[in-house]
Amino acid sequence: MTPDSIIRELTNFLSLLLRSGVAISTTSPVETRGPRGLRRITWSRNSAVPGDLFRNNSSTVSEYRDWIDWQGYSAVLLDGSFVQISYDFEYAELKGHRLLYFPCPFDLDVELLNDLPLTELVHLYLDEGIDNVRLRTPVRFDYDPGASSEIHPASHMTFQWEHSRIPVMSPLSLGHFIQFVFQNFYPYLWNAHPFLKEWPRVEFGPTISREERRALHFSSSV
Repeated sequence: MTPDSIIRELTNFLSLLLRSGVAISTTSPVETRGPRGLRRITWSRNSAVPGDLFRNNSSTVSEYRDWIDWQGYSAVLLDGSFVQISYDFEYAELKGHRLLYFPCPFDLDVELLNDLPLTELVHLYLDEGIDNVRLRTPVRFDYDPGASSEIHPASHMTFQWEHSRIPVMSPLSLGHFIQFVFQNFYPYLWNAHPFLKEWPRVEFGPTISREERRALHFSSSV
């Protein structure tokens, strides 16, 4: 995996999501560059997006609304849920990732989705009150070896709140993230669209510590 290859892979994947009807909106992946060869492949988003949204893992309806309003996603799926896909590199070496599945907090009317922009529909549901809200938590896979410690695995899954970091054996490829999201939350789409099942899953070397292995953890190894 390199910055150029992940841009190509993401572009192809997002295009297939739209063409198959699995997604209703996508943003083209972009590359941002920093000092010392740092390169981030991430979703296109308005430069005015508040910076603190990037790392939060709260699951409020207002946060969902903010992400949708600012197009802070890689793809919005057919039920209004969205995914964020972002990889960090130092030159050609993988240095981090953020892979987020944020379920839609509403049961959106598909016919209304065809007639109204998603942002308008979200605000319409919000105006109708809390009876429409579904209680589902985002799920995020982070790889951040620079921040690893006894309480912060280099690769981990976070859900429910920011301190629930479940160790993961290694960084995740796009294929592993696709499998996790669609096999678990959209089994009917997983079975209906071969490209989801056939997407390559790349294995990375383990980054999990000995102590983390002794705890409950996730492993993508076959």
